[in-house]
Amino acid sequence: GVDRAARFLGWPSNEEDVNARVFEYGLFDVSRNSQLPDKLLRELSWEPGEDDEFFSPGELAGSPLRTWPIMKRPFLSIDGNYYCFDPSALSDYIYRNLYNVVRRLRPDLAESWRKTQAKRMEELAEKYFLRLLPGAKIFSNAHYAGYGLTGEVDAIVIYDDHLIVVETKGGAYTLQSPAIDFEAHVESVKELGSGATNQGARFRRYLQAAPSVPIYDSNNKKTRNKIADISLTSFRHVSVCAITLDPFTELAARLHHLGGMGISLEASGLWLMSLDDLHVYLDVFHNPLIFLHYVEQRTQAAHSMILDLDDELDHLGMYMEHNQYSGYADDLYQEQPFELATFAGYRADIEHVFNERLRDPESAIVLEQEMPGRLREVLDVLAKSPQQGRARVASYLLDGSGETRNLLGDYIERALSEGPIGNRPRSFTADGANDGTRLALFCWNTLTAPRDAQRSMAYARTLVVMNSEPERLLLELSYTPRGVLHQVNWSWVKLDEIPEGELPRFQAVAHELRRGRKGAALINQRRQSVSHSKRNPRKIGRNEPCFCGSGKKYKKCCIDITPTYPGPAQFIQPRG
Repeated sequence: GVDRAARFLGWPSNEEDVNARVFEYGLFDVSRNSQLPDKLLRELSWEPGEDDEFFSPGELAGSPLRTWPIMKRPFLSIDGNYYCFDPSALSDYIYRNLYNVVRRLRPDLAESWRKTQAKRMEELAEKYFLRLLPGAKIFSNAHYAGYGLTGEVDAIVIYDDHLIVVETKGGAYTLQSPAIDFEAHVESVKELGSGATNQGARFRRYLQAAPSVPIYDSNNKKTRNKIADISLTSFRHVSVCAITLDPFTELAARLHHLGGMGISLEASGLWLMSLDDLHVYLDVFHNPLIFLHYVEQRTQAAHSMILDLDDELDHLGMYMEHNQYSGYADDLYQEQPFELATFAGYRADIEHVFNERLRDPESAIVLEQEMPGRLREVLDVLAKSPQQGRARVASYLLDGSGETRNLLGDYIERALSEGPIGNRPRSFTADGANDGTRLALFCWNTLTAPRDAQRSMAYARTLVVMNSEPERLLLELSYTPRGVLHQVNWSWVKLDEIPEGELPRFQAVAHELRRGRKGAALINQRRQSVSHSKRNPRKIGRNEPCFCGSGKKYKKCCIDITPTYPGPAQFIQPRG
């Protein structure tokens, strides 16, 4: 019965294949497990002893520091069968292996391959940026000429107040061992790394040459058409992103530290990564404003002389962990100076997430920076807004410390749970004492306390006058009765934009607000004082932060103001 069932299921015909896979080398047999033609497999394989370079006489013969044969051909040919024992090396080098086969057998196709590769790289880079920044305006193959500068950039990506100059490089990074030919590595970095970034930096110099500069669709003066005029002052952040096909990870991530190798960079705001790294970001950033904040932090970190990372994903991991991560490194340096520090292991969590997704495509594990849910909700609504300047607001909120973020999230939750005070909203202020964040926030209710732009602007201007601030962010959040964020409005309230005739009024209200805050501060201190003696209440220390939130010491701010019991001052709604 068993033999008959085995014959019925085709076991005799499959027995050899099953045994080979379980007990022999069938699992590694490329010809058995693929439909690739024999001629191609032969070109991608070494026969035993065929590669005579690895053990050839000379320095480091047979050493791992020489170029491995598997880097040039991924398969081993034995008795007419082709085996692959290292899938990682196969995936790393197969593209270049195939190109070398084509170039060797059909040299006439090499140029066609190069052109197709360059075009496809540019298309993929633009496609990825459009997924990261939905609705972005992209100018492909933009040409420029004037002010003593001419050239072309592969793409210009514009999203809100960000301009990203994209340069792609499809050239091959050398496979030669640096122990044998160090200069080949220097030349590869110059060609793929500094060459691409310097091309982008040259275009940025063109942008700086005049208040507005034209870009064209070709470099032919007779037939070219102007496709846009670009003004550098329209953008808060300009970066140059060089994208390579070959990942030379360790060197790309520390490009600014390679000056000793003769590799020079023309300007700041440069960012070098591989096409694969850019593809990873598609699975990480689902809010374009958070991605732009990462771009700001990444380009800033690229110029840190004390921050050294091994991989682009280490940059990403460090951003997820520390937010303003170059500032984190600076703080460590201030505590204990060092020349250069390598921050390792930050990509471990990222690799873990992608390994889990490889095993289970439906895995619910996500990669995102930790922040309160209410703050993330604000960023999501901002991302859907068509209003110019939303990226600056998002970056300002994301620049806040963990403490400020949590206070903001907690306050919104409390404002929604407790509701408005009558028809007045609850407000929240951050006065910069913690991390420089100066914010006036209002939580409106679309039903019981609809937005009153005049009231909120008056309050924000009072704070600006009271603290002599250059500017402060006024953020107004309108929620439905069910606590769903409906709309985000914002303004940058500037001291020099307040009409001169209105200053005395705001100064008077600011004085009353300070007195009210001082009274509230004294009452709170008395409640917390160890001594309950009415004759000896605890006083505000001269060197303590001032109660008004200016960030100054009490002795240099409100020490001469007589306290009053806190209460509403004219049309100003104090903090709830």
